Amino acid sequence: MGLKLFLIQPASSTRLGVSSIVRSGVKTDCSTVNWSNLPKSSCSKSWNQNKSKPTAKLQQAIENRGQQIEQLKAQRKAVAKHLLLKNLPEQDRFQQLRAEKKHFLDTIKLIAYRAETALAQLAREQMHRLDDARSLIRQLFRTEIDLIPD
Repeated sequence: MGLKLFLIQPASSTRLGVSSIVRSGVKTDCSTVNWSNLPKSSCSKSWNQNKSKPTAKLQQAIENRGQQIEQLKAQRKAVAKHLLLKNLPEQDRFQQLRAEKKHFLDTIKLIAYRAETALAQLAREQMHRLDDARSLIRQLFRTEIDLIPD
């Protein structure tokens, strides 16, 4: 008994899976096609045999990585979450600025900001787009230049 294989294409006017048209023009229902009676090819058998070899290697690699992850998690739990400043070595301790130094640096920053704002205000008078004045001033400050005074 010869086996006839047909290519089943979905009909444009029907829903996929409910009914289809066989290329020969005979209308059939996809749910009635028995796919289990088709002959099995020999390549699927060899693929199933070869499939287990790489899978075992991958499974072993996954298990090894899982063990490494568990070890690293245990090491992470052993590390203290908070350190006291007195427990740090002397070279790693933070140096807090004295109040005079902090006030002096804050004053310099404030003067620089006010100067930048004044320059931006001057630039706004000459620019069409007012929002670009401050970015222009910042870009000018960052640009390297070699000035020789007269």
